[in-house]
Amino acid sequence: MSEAGPHRILVVDDHPIYRDGLTAALRRLAPACEVRHAGSVPEALAALDEGADLDLILLDLVMPGCDGLTGLGILRARLPLVPVVIISMDARDADIDRALHNGASGFIAKTADHTVLVEALRQVLNGEVVTVRGTSAPQAPVVAPGGRGDGGLTPRQRDIVHMLADGASNKEMAKRLGISPATVRVHVSDVLRALGVANRTQAAVAAERLGLAGKARS
Repeated sequence: MSEAGPHRILVVDDHPIYRDGLTAALRRLAPACEVRHAGSVPEALAALDEGADLDLILLDLVMPGCDGLTGLGILRARLPLVPVVIISMDARDADIDRALHNGASGFIAKTADHTVLVEALRQVLNGEVVTVRGTSAPQAPVVAPGGRGDGGLTPRQRDIVHMLADGASNKEMAKRLGISPATVRVHVSDVLRALGVANRTQAAVAAERLGLAGKARS
């Protein structure tokens, strides 16, 4: 995690052993962080009602009463500026796509090494979107909008811009990049927001203005 802390993190998971283990790892690897627990989405909402000030939420995908994707929507509505990362025993493509499409800032498998997990959370706190499918390093980070001269875009997002300028469909982009159409939709949405435009045509115009149009990486 970044050194700017302390970071205030809420872990929402119905398994106390996992919560405690994750909390211990976070405090060992990132001593400046402050960790709170909730065993369910209603408990998380109660913590917000009590005035919990958060920088990051880790949300289990499968919980009784309210599943993680439903909870994701509720928490994003309550705290639209706080990143929510889904944590799960399974890291299936369909689950990852749904989580990212519904506003998650990341998806991390519970089998991930704690050092890898903390690095992924550091990237999320720096404005990126990451996935960790197992013990491997975080994959395909996507930087959120910034103030750089390139519109705050990562190389992957610049690829998306190039293909938008070429008139490529989401399906064509997915095939060329080797990702799912749902993930492409997430990237396109991020690009539009980063460029401050409302549609694909305006994105292409903005890309020309910023000098981003051209051939995508092969």
